[in-house]
Amino acid sequence: MLKFTDSIRQIFKDTERRPTKEVVKESMKDDPSLTAARRAKRRSFYADALAATYPNVPVRDSDDKERAKQKQILDFLLSSYDAENDESHGHVLQALDLCSRLSATVGPTRVAKTQCEMSFVANVVALGYLSDGSIRRHILERLEAAKAKHEWFVLPRRSSNGEYPKWVHMAHPPSAASFESYLYEWSMIATLPPYEHKGPALSRDYEALLDKLVEDGEFYMLFLTTLLTQCRRRVSKDDDWKTVVPQYDRLVYIGLRLVYECAYETWAMAGPADRKYFVCTARGVKTVMLHAPQLMLNSKLAYVVIQALLEVTNVHNERSVGHCLHQLEEWLLRLDEAGIDLMATVRDYDREFSWIFAMKLLLLSDHMDILKKTLLFLYTILPVLPETLRVLIMRVLLHRHFDIFLHWNHDVRRFYHHILVYRLVPGLHRAFLLSMTDSLLAKIDGEHELSFFDYDALSPHLESLIDQERAKWAFFDVLVLSLCLRERQRAHEANKEQRLACDLAEARVKALKKDLRACQQSRASASFARECMSANALTDVDEKLQLEVDEWTKLKASLPYLRVTPQDQEFEVAVASANYLKYFTAREGHEWKDIASYTRTSLLEYTAVLQGYYAQCPRHPMTGRFDVDLLPAAPELTF
Repeated sequence: MLKFTDSIRQIFKDTERRPTKEVVKESMKDDPSLTAARRAKRRSFYADALAATYPNVPVRDSDDKERAKQKQILDFLLSSYDAENDESHGHVLQALDLCSRLSATVGPTRVAKTQCEMSFVANVVALGYLSDGSIRRHILERLEAAKAKHEWFVLPRRSSNGEYPKWVHMAHPPSAASFESYLYEWSMIATLPPYEHKGPALSRDYEALLDKLVEDGEFYMLFLTTLLTQCRRRVSKDDDWKTVVPQYDRLVYIGLRLVYECAYETWAMAGPADRKYFVCTARGVKTVMLHAPQLMLNSKLAYVVIQALLEVTNVHNERSVGHCLHQLEEWLLRLDEAGIDLMATVRDYDREFSWIFAMKLLLLSDHMDILKKTLLFLYTILPVLPETLRVLIMRVLLHRHFDIFLHWNHDVRRFYHHILVYRLVPGLHRAFLLSMTDSLLAKIDGEHELSFFDYDALSPHLESLIDQERAKWAFFDVLVLSLCLRERQRAHEANKEQRLACDLAEARVKALKKDLRACQQSRASASFARECMSANALTDVDEKLQLEVDEWTKLKASLPYLRVTPQDQEFEVAVASANYLKYFTAREGHEWKDIASYTRTSLLEYTAVLQGYYAQCPRHPMTGRFDVDLLPAAPELTF
């Protein structure tokens, strides 16, 4: 073992004595803060970790220890990597030789012992691809050979009913180009010219490792995404990707194909295909979908990757829709964390099919679980959306407001109520909205709560923002208010009917009391009274009287109380001036009367959500008004 370690260190000495063939970057010149002794110590640690990780050792360490050594090697490679420095190149080649040996020990059909080890190997291969032209050429030749074999990629088997663009069944549908058409420019890449290999041939382990790169889809996706991650710091705009990453189009073309196929496999679970190239196991499918956002670091690919996900989704299959929404939510959140503008995920949103149109179509579904999953997706994603996309989602919800607000399922209504209260205006306190429905239902007067607020201290931008949010909320405010007024009208009618029933009950009680007095005076009168009663009535006048008295007392005690507010006339004018019925589209088996019966229940539930919002709002200790700088935490909703 000592001889083996000494030989590794001798390689480092030979690398240091090798003359530099290319100009060394300024960044690689001696740094006063990094002394020669410190560099030598780092190289020594690297050599020790490299030697200790080789599979020549009779007994391999535990996974945790090996993972720590691999991390140490990778950290050193990434920190000292410079494509124009021979020493860095030598480090990469040594690590690549280690990876080929590690891969050889696990057999011809596997890349590595664990997924973590596979990720380590992919990182090293990506560095080798960037730093060594010969290795790059060997990889590209294998990719060309795999690409020429068209049987490696098979279009997902889709249901004719759920097939995209069957999603689009509107009167004026948007254009819906297929995913295949988006890949046309990549499929027309010219074939690489023949290349004469110079230098020694690759070892058998090297050959086997590079062959596995095109045979294992998970390994290739890890290689591609780590390659893009390593190059991202040198990319300032999207067009730089093709100059920074050698043969970028060829690599991305296969990556997009894998995402498209795995997006289908995620919910269809058809199993790995019987083929030679880019085979993905169940774990590989998850890995591909997990790393797909790395392709969207180039914002020009964001729309294409999301279209691949939508195209293989069966809109009539609840499982398929659930996987689609879960994946889309994860991607959008990760893109937002990476600083990618989410506007890149849609194109001409009024003409081209996008995930915004997909939300509109999913909200038209009659399937309860599809509606719930769609609303939960919107509840999670709305706070991170840019202004334009949030307005588009609000427009979609506006046209489906009555159908969802008055839905028969409690969870559908509950999720939508929370979206209205917590998500439509996520960065602004609801007191600023001066909402009529908040005043009517939650008894919160926005003008009163803001009476001590200093508007003069606001910047023009914030003033404009508040005005815009009020204007957006006004549409939903009027729709909810129209339901409130309809329910008040229905309650008034019910009140009249109940008062009439109360008067009739009182008359029956008086008549029975009169009969009872007559019965007490004359037995014959009592007999006559019993004979005059209906067949279903009780034969005993005392019991009958007691029942009628109880009914009369109950009716008097439960008379509805309708609060009359000073703004009633203002509310009626606001509703009358808005053509709110245009937001409800009747269809066969779905009339207004079918959903109106849920108005009272839904308004009570919505009022409870509003009250919960304001109950969390802290008040200023001096003024007693809401502290509008502190927003209440939105509750976590689960399916």
